[in-house]
Amino acid sequence: MSRLLGASTASLLLVALVISGYALLPRPTRQQTLATLRQPDVQQDAPPTTPVASATPAPTPTPVPTARPTATPTVAPSPTATPIPADIQPTGPLGASLDRYLNNLVEAKLFHGAVLVARGNRIILSKGYGPADLDRGITNSANTRMRIASLTKQFTAMATLQLVDQGKLRVDDLVCQYIEQCPERWSAITVRMLLNHTHGLPNYTDFPSFERDQMKPITVEQLLDRLRGQWPVWTPGESYHYGNSGYVLLGAIIERISGQSYAEFLRSQIFAPLGMHNTGVTYAPEPGGKWALPYQSFSRLAPPLHTSTLYASGALYSTVEDMYRWDQALYTNKLVSAELRKQMFTPGLGRYGFGWKIVEDSGRLRVGHPGEMDGCKSVILRYPNEQVTVIVIANMHAADADGIAAYLARITLDS
Repeated sequence: MSRLLGASTASLLLVALVISGYALLPRPTRQQTLATLRQPDVQQDAPPTTPVASATPAPTPTPVPTARPTATPTVAPSPTATPIPADIQPTGPLGASLDRYLNNLVEAKLFHGAVLVARGNRIILSKGYGPADLDRGITNSANTRMRIASLTKQFTAMATLQLVDQGKLRVDDLVCQYIEQCPERWSAITVRMLLNHTHGLPNYTDFPSFERDQMKPITVEQLLDRLRGQWPVWTPGESYHYGNSGYVLLGAIIERISGQSYAEFLRSQIFAPLGMHNTGVTYAPEPGGKWALPYQSFSRLAPPLHTSTLYASGALYSTVEDMYRWDQALYTNKLVSAELRKQMFTPGLGRYGFGWKIVEDSGRLRVGHPGEMDGCKSVILRYPNEQVTVIVIANMHAADADGIAAYLARITLDS
């Protein structure tokens, strides 16, 4: 999923996806999709049931080690964030060229969603494309709310580091200090291992129970029960295996330590301070154009997955505008100390930091992450030394957000 494709390859893959297996799946009705999405969320806004005091108090935090597996280029100074209006007309020849490319994808029924491209403190393109709600004739805009899937992980990682910054947690604490009924076989797993996918636990979204129950609301405790029976498949700390289980455990730890629900902690500590008013946990589209419906192909609604099943690994919704506010804050110490922010972007095994993949792209430092679920593809690519950011959120699973973002980034960087 993190592999970035060229535009021509992306188009071929998109056509293949639309023509192939997706057409064989049962077609959900509009009523079924909306009914599932609007089911009450039984866990996201509920406070944790166990008092924080029952957790073993964490000692005074010590600095996170700063050793890097490989040298990483020095990150440029922070750009100044600018106010973001609704859809911005493409800026200059570059913006017009990017806009034409995206409109061509929409005309070919290969994409609908929203895109933001920025360089320095200047937004080159911030615009919605294609339908938010095809039946009602509502189109996407730059502030249409859409699922962002695994882009959620970077916010969960930041929330974890904020607790470290507050002296309530250490990244090398054992997970069993904070998880009730923690299995003995998890005794070697640390918070750091959850953050960088080296904990060794299997991916719970691959379990048959996930496929069976993904359309139903679920509680955090029910998710934990599914994980408690799992043995590490790999020795903790020795290898990188991307998945969702570790970030579910991080969400539970955030709730246990903070005394707040995961949703409320993120709202109070990240979204509200950054003015991210169109970002949150409970995805419940209502008529009126603020929300995008999830589609599998250009016009076929996606299976109505309930995002509570993804919790801290993938439940968030956002907009490209709000994601740009997040991007700009990551150049500053507004949310967390410089030392911990540095650790977030330090590559470990698998070139994964804390919620981010850190790689070299044609000699340039690239920090990014993809997201994927039924009805959604998303990606954020950040080139901090060039201060170039590309954000693509598609409310269409068949869209190749990775390939689109890679093309937009390459054109922007080379212009």
